[in-house]
Amino acid sequence: MARERSPMRTVRSTVSFAKLAGSIEDLTAAQRAMLLTLSSFGKPVTVSMLVKATGLHPNSVRDSLAVLHSSGLVERRPISNGKRGRPAWEYEPVVPPSLTAIMEEFSSFAASIADYLHEAFDDPQAEAAKIGRIWGRRVFGSLSDARGIRFLDKSVSGEGRTVRADQLKRASRVVKAARRESAQECSRADSVRSSEESALAKAEALAVQLRFLFSVFGFGARPVADDGRIGVCLTACPFGADKNAPDRLVCAMHGAITERIVEEALGEGVKIDIGVRYPKMPCTIEILLPMTAKDE
Repeated sequence: MARERSPMRTVRSTVSFAKLAGSIEDLTAAQRAMLLTLSSFGKPVTVSMLVKATGLHPNSVRDSLAVLHSSGLVERRPISNGKRGRPAWEYEPVVPPSLTAIMEEFSSFAASIADYLHEAFDDPQAEAAKIGRIWGRRVFGSLSDARGIRFLDKSVSGEGRTVRADQLKRASRVVKAARRESAQECSRADSVRSSEESALAKAEALAVQLRFLFSVFGFGARPVADDGRIGVCLTACPFGADKNAPDRLVCAMHGAITERIVEEALGEGVKIDIGVRYPKMPCTIEILLPMTAKDE
């Protein structure tokens, strides 16, 4: 007799959690309803069984199944009937039908890790941060390929070089008698300014992407309220129960995950400031760009 499959075990072996959450978030209402219907059977089903259960046209059922299968949320297997021609298929969900169910499993898993760290280590906070950073690196790798989530390339685009060349060209027309060393100094200043503008643009874009990511996971992400600050404000916590704060080690892991994602996307010179205030106030994640010589 085949061993019963755990939904979360299937999730870990088939797709990353980040891709899974993004795939469920992208479904239409009809596709989510089809996933729920599939889950209600508790066994593999055919198109004809789904048509009977939903009252939909077979083509509508097939269209929804095609999306669910391509998203990695449903698996299909051919049914052998010993006849020639196109094979019939049976379908079965490989994940829980809702993001809420997945987050409940995920939160329980994170809490279990925290319990273990409390019992096994003298400095569980440091161990939680180590786990979070490793976890963050893996999450970033998954998100870089996930549909609908594209993190910025760390390389500098050609736009900065073009702008600097134009600025130097204009400067040479205005100050024809400038000495060679002065022109070089202008070039360095323009280069620094262009680099700072590029870093700022990337940080702002990353903050938008983080808001999308955290919103998908149930954190109620919003932009930070203060002008001039780049970051994310988290108004809810899927790791907390009944609006209570989660274990501090879970917060440490989540903070380290975020820290590693930012470093992978923007470089190790960029740091973040995390304010853990839930449930009294929303938590905040602020992206801190490297200080320039002028700021210092």
